[in-house]
Amino acid sequence: MAYISDEDGAEIQEKLEKTFPRIKFDIKTEKHLGTINVALMSSDIDFSDIIEKGNGGRRINQYHLHRYGQHSELFEKIIKIIKTAGRQYYDNSYVQNDFSDVAFYISLSVGQSDNPYVKKLTESEWLHSMTSQARKSTTCPKCERKKKVGLAECWSCWKRV
Repeated sequence: MAYISDEDGAEIQEKLEKTFPRIKFDIKTEKHLGTINVALMSSDIDFSDIIEKGNGGRRINQYHLHRYGQHSELFEKIIKIIKTAGRQYYDNSYVQNDFSDVAFYISLSVGQSDNPYVKKLTESEWLHSMTSQARKSTTCPKCERKKKVGLAECWSCWKRV
């Protein structure tokens, strides 16, 4: 019977964050469904080729990772970590008889429908976004440091995320 504990979810989150420090994950365990939901919420990776405009997120089919082009390798690594961290993963399902026997179910997505994925700029992209007309300074709402006009926050606050 599919089951995953909060401790297993915490261990998976710890390993994912250690392996991918530049990616912010949102990880939830649904014990009553035996499911772990892993969502990539922000990073400097551009997923615009798989996320449709106007849609905040995209579910990733773990059985057909080859469909996601340049991101396939990243998703394979994430799935591997999910299966090896925490509870021992197994899949003894027999599809021809509609028999499902897994340690737990995995739901992987980029963003969520109510909380879209955010692509963070790299430092060079951030500096490049400084146009000559946006050189006037105002203060950052988080730390009161000076920031460039047209940006939500200063570089120091942005790179802490």
